[in-house]
Parts: sequence; structure tokens; C-alpha cells
Amino acid sequence: MTSMFKRGQALSLAVLVLAALSLRAQEPSVKLAVQAADGQTVFRIGERIPIKLTFTSANDTQYIIAPWGGGRGGEFDLEDFQVLSSGGWSDPFALYFAQNLIKTGHGWSWPPFLSSNPVQGAVDLNEWIRFDQPGDYTIRVTSRRVCRTDGAGAELLSKEIKLHIAPATPEWQSEKLKSILDRLDRKIPSFEEAAADLKYLGTPEAVEEMTSRLRQMGYYIADESSMGLKGLPDSIRPSCRKKSASRYSTKPVDLMD
Repeated sequence: MTSMFKRGQALSLAVLVLAALSLRAQEPSVKLAVQAADGQTVFRIGERIPIKLTFTSANDTQYIIAPWGGGRGGEFDLEDFQVLSSGGWSDPFALYFAQNLIKTGHGWSWPPFLSSNPVQGAVDLNEWIRFDQPGDYTIRVTSRRVCRTDGAGAELLSKEIKLHIAPATPEWQSEKLKSILDRLDRKIPSFEEAAADLKYLGTPEAVEEMTSRLRQMGYYIADESSMGLKGLPDSIRPSCRKKSASRYSTKPVDLMD
């Protein structure tokens, strides 16, 4: 009886060890961490939301990783952003990217993903999601940026982040626009961030600045301004058309053109 008991114990121990080894084998040796820039979790409607993604590998031989850059629609647009709620947000550029756009690239090779070299990149969440109502939101980030060297394809890495979206007061919008214009006019090193801030602000005054700078052939801000006009919330389009018509005494410009 003692012998049978000991054999049973040994068998149970073996099963537990095998189960632990199996679970360990299933654990991904590449990981994704996601957070808003500087750890911030509260943003206002119309505020730019920079998201930092950090990829880490446990070894030097199992994975390769795509170069960073290009933004949404670019050669290495390899992340998806999903809001886990049914309302209060929208995709500002859904209509634009629904077109059969030509995607060009450099054909860069994907370098080995080394354990000693975590890869970081940043995107503006606003490129995929525009928050139209205040509230608490959970966003799932899914990346296909890492691939296996054995040809098995991309590793689907997923992480969730929680954000609180607060209302944008007129005072905050006014101060934000003032800061944006100051940085743009002085063309200080952060002018690219200022152009992106203007792109997402979504107020009639921001629209006027974008259209004015496009008329002045401000090439350094042309892309941001034109996309900003395409991504406007429906709530301000009528007021922008009315303002355009009264100022120029011509047919209002359709901001979707």
C-alpha cells in the first residue's frame, strides 16, 4: 500500500512538472508594454494623446521586428486600436482610409530583435480614435510588428490601456490654441508636435488656422492641416461652413473635399 501511495505521489508530481513546463513553453518570449506618454491617463476632448509602445525580447535569435515610422497608412502601420465600448468615440479618418490608397515604402529589411535592445515607438492615438464624449475608456492595442525567424508569421501582441477623457472647456481650448500658435510661429523644435496638436483640437478657431495656413502655402504644416480638416467632428462642421461663407462671401467650402 505504501509503495502504491509513493508511486501515486511521483505520478502526480510528474504531471504537475509537465504542466508547468507546458505553460512556460506557451509564454511568449516577446512582450509588449503600452502607456500614454509620461504615464498620463487623463486627457481632454481634442487633446493629442501620444501613446508609447515598448517591445522586449527574451533572446537574440527567435524574432525580427519591423522598423518604426510612417504613421497610419504608412509602410509599417502594424498596430490596431480598438475601443472596448460602443459609443462616445469614432474613427476620424475611416472614410479617407476606406479608399484604395497606394501604399509605398522603402523595402527595408526587418532587423533581428535582440534581448539587449528593447524597441520603443510612439503614435498619436488620435490617428485611429477621436473621443467625442467624456468618459472612461479601455483601449486594446494589438501589434503585428514582431515576426518569428522560423517563418511562422507575426506574433499577435495585445495590451489594454485605460484613459479618462474629460470635457474641453472654452478656457482650456483658448489657452491650448494660443500655445500651439506660439510654437508654430516661432518654429521651435517642437513645431511638429504643435502642428499635430492643431490637427486634433477640433474647434472652429483651429479650423480657421488650418485653412489660413493652407491658403498661405504653409508646406511645413500642409499634411497635418489637410488631414485635420478631414477628421473634424460632425458637431462643428455647420459652424465652420457658416463662418467660411460669411467671411469670403462665396460658396462655403466642403471640408470633406
